[in-house]
Amino acid sequence: TTLILVIALIRMLVKAPTMVGGDVYLSRIAPVVRTAVVIMYFWAGTQKLNWDYLDPAISCAAVLHTEIAAYFGNFVPTDTWALHGAIWGSYLFEFGIPLLLIFKRTRLIGFAVAIFFHLWLSIHPAAGIFSFSSLILAVLALFLPESWGSKLQELWKKQLNWLGRGDE
Repeated sequence: TTLILVIALIRMLVKAPTMVGGDVYLSRIAPVVRTAVVIMYFWAGTQKLNWDYLDPAISCAAVLHTEIAAYFGNFVPTDTWALHGAIWGSYLFEFGIPLLLIFKRTRLIGFAVAIFFHLWLSIHPAAGIFSFSSLILAVLALFLPESWGSKLQELWKKQLNWLGRGDE
């Protein structure tokens, strides 16, 4: 999978015209990275399809949920039913997010669900978890419409003008 994605990325970059802005490169790279993200989510779910993952006594989803819940005291339940919820919820997220991201009509919903999921995971103190969540949050921006950057920039400009009353 990685080799195919690298080859596709190289082919798209080689085809890109010279002496143009970064938008051309972004529009050529974005489909390859989107494909990689969708494959990554499906693979994350597929590799958890085993009996140990379904056992709340030893499941890494249950352990992760329990360790995150420790930050919230008694607010987040850690009973057996909640651990089963974390296990099946992780399946739902890791198989559901890519399905939502694939289709244009559900892409923004998939983006929002993925943001929520990774913000929840990033609460855990393990460096590998919150650093991956930080990375994936940046990559998920490639699933937004191309106009999102200019719209966000306009919003920021309005807020800065409001804060500074138009004075730079």
